[in-house]
Amino acid sequence: MDKSIIDVQRRRKIQGSFAFIEHRFIREGHLLRLSKNEILLYFFFALVSDSNGISFYGVNKILRFLKLKEDEYFSALSSLEQKDYIKTQGNKVQLLSLPELRKGPPAFKIKQSRLYKTISIGELLGKGEN
Repeated sequence: MDKSIIDVQRRRKIQGSFAFIEHRFIREGHLLRLSKNEILLYFFFALVSDSNGISFYGVNKILRFLKLKEDEYFSALSSLEQKDYIKTQGNKVQLLSLPELRKGPPAFKIKQSRLYKTISIGELLGKGEN
C-alpha cells in the first residue's frame, strides 16, 4: 500500500487545539450502531468539547450549526445518552469513553485485494438509517 502524501502543500497539520475520535469508533462498530443524527451530534460534540469531553453549547446554536429540528436534536441526544456515549446536565454535555460492545465478529472486513474507495462524510451519513 502506497502511504505517500498526495498533496504535500495541503498536508493536514495539527495546530492549537484539535478534536479526536478514537479509531475504535469505526473498528468496533460504534458508527454502525448510531443513526445519522446521532453520528452528526456525536461528531459535533467531539469537535467542540474540551480535553475532558465537555461541551457547553446551547441548543439553539447546535440546531443552527447542524441544521436539525428541535425534536431531531432531542431524540438524538436522548439516544446517545441511553446508548452510553454521553452524559448531560442542563446544556453541559460530556462525551464518555466509548462503551464496551458485545464481543462478536468485526463490524466489517476489508479484503486486502480490494481497491479502496474514498467516500465523503455526506455519503457515509446518507447510508445510515434515521
